Amino acid sequence: LQSVARLLSELAANSQESFCGRERPYGVARKYWDVPMEMLHEEIGLLIGSAFVLGQAALTQSIAIITRLHNLSGLKVSIPRRKRDLLEMEAVRDPKTHVSHLVIIDTAANFFKHHHEWPTDWHLPSEKKVQAKTAADAHTLGFYGHEISDNMHVALQRMGIDQSEMADIASTIQDWRERLAQRFSQELGEPIDW
Repeated sequence: LQSVARLLSELAANSQESFCGRERPYGVARKYWDVPMEMLHEEIGLLIGSAFVLGQAALTQSIAIITRLHNLSGLKVSIPRRKRDLLEMEAVRDPKTHVSHLVIIDTAANFFKHHHEWPTDWHLPSEKKVQAKTAADAHTLGFYGHEISDNMHVALQRMGIDQSEMADIASTIQDWRERLAQRFSQELGEPIDW
């Protein structure tokens, strides 16, 4: 996960360099960007979004492992079963929004994958509960509109991660997994190794 995220960071850095090479010495207002600048900006967002989706895959794997541990242990442990509760547990939080970094990863990945299905105003019908929750979380984080790059940058900023260090998404997940494994080990009296 970390090596792929590092490669995505390198690709994003190359795109950022190409983007900056098209700017004038004092920059260019966004409304005056040419088509190549717009495409490079979009490319950067796609790379960042891909890193979040990769992180979400690792979160999904972790939650599946925890579910199996719950089922195998047969014990009542204090580690919750619900995904959202797990993503909140033992997680570092954004100091401004108090949203856990793991929820940020999940929200950014879901936004990246599904925002095209959302109406312009993000008001989703009640039968789309999961997407409505993602939209609410995205709004809390400061996402706006359907612009991928800007919103992916917001997600990185909420986690305190620079675009050039997207491997920190993987580190965030690994650190969380280790804290959960330690907690599970204490409660079960058995060592847990991811």
